[in-house]
Amino acid sequence: MHSGALSGFIASVNKCGGSFNTLLDLVEKSHDVLLRNAAALDSLFDSYEISKFTCLHAAILRAKYLSQLVLNKDTLLIQTVSFFEQCDPEHARKVSVHVRTISQEFTSRLISWGLALRGIQPLITVIYKLQRSPEQLTALHGDLCQLHIDRGSKESDPDFAHLQRQACILLALCLVVPFFAVFMTVLEVPTPHFVSPKPWKRYCQPYLALASAFQKNDPDALKFVVDSNRDAFAADYNFGLVKQVIKSHVKFRIHNLTKTFMTLSLSDVANRVRLTSAQEAERYLVEMIESKAIFARIDQRDGTVYFLDDPEQFNSMEMFLTLQKKIEDCVSLEKHLMRVCDQLVESPSYARKMLELESKASKTTTSHY
Repeated sequence: MHSGALSGFIASVNKCGGSFNTLLDLVEKSHDVLLRNAAALDSLFDSYEISKFTCLHAAILRAKYLSQLVLNKDTLLIQTVSFFEQCDPEHARKVSVHVRTISQEFTSRLISWGLALRGIQPLITVIYKLQRSPEQLTALHGDLCQLHIDRGSKESDPDFAHLQRQACILLALCLVVPFFAVFMTVLEVPTPHFVSPKPWKRYCQPYLALASAFQKNDPDALKFVVDSNRDAFAADYNFGLVKQVIKSHVKFRIHNLTKTFMTLSLSDVANRVRLTSAQEAERYLVEMIESKAIFARIDQRDGTVYFLDDPEQFNSMEMFLTLQKKIEDCVSLEKHLMRVCDQLVESPSYARKMLELESKASKTTTSHY
């Protein structure tokens, strides 16, 4: 005889008619009912076909494992193995949290009972069902590794060696690839107390040197950095951007003149900024005045530049609309960068490149010792 709550649950299961979404919603709401009646769930487990009611059987096994009752060991093992072998792959992915709990408890029990060998093949079976590609690592791979280690076959089993290599790769990706979605593997990675920024400085050294040279008024220093790291910029397909930086540095040097001088001749501007002629200096000045990067007036009669204060008082409707547009542009740019980052995170080629950089950096560090 079933309790009233469990009988009501069984009646609701029958009303679902095999609809996965309806059944999933039901078992999620009925977790406490299943947990309280864990000792009476064997007949319910055997009453339905596992391939059609995967989420129901997952909920039953999860409740049995999480209950504090002493359950029949052989029955529990047979039911778990049957579930792993017969569950529907698509439905199992949708209740992956339940499957993960079952796998962890199953692994823990087998190790405590000294039966690790019996769990290896069933876990491999369910892992294949959860994977969308052979290269994908799942949360169950850790349980499989534990069973192999407990069995004492880690050195002789090539499958275990392959899993170990994959696990090391994934751990490295967790540390070097940026991500914006929390996933199970990252949650399982032990959080270090301190992560040194030195590796990132090694990867970005050419760009850090470029930024440092840009802050100086010396175009020769900037040119030296660009020439020294030309291959690195070209390899990253960023040399076009670097050329724009060189052009912007001219404007940066002109802008610095406005902090010191109120008037200068065009020839003085050309000499101080190291341009080839007064005409080139005038061309840059006109471009900067039109874009409102600086406020100045050029007297064509004597070739003098008058640097002026910003006339904007920031209290007009026009300025309000300008600021609003700039804010919208910044938000739009941020969204675009987020999309690009998401694409990078999901890109296998980017992940491989990051690992190659990490490997090269490690070899370089090792060679110095």
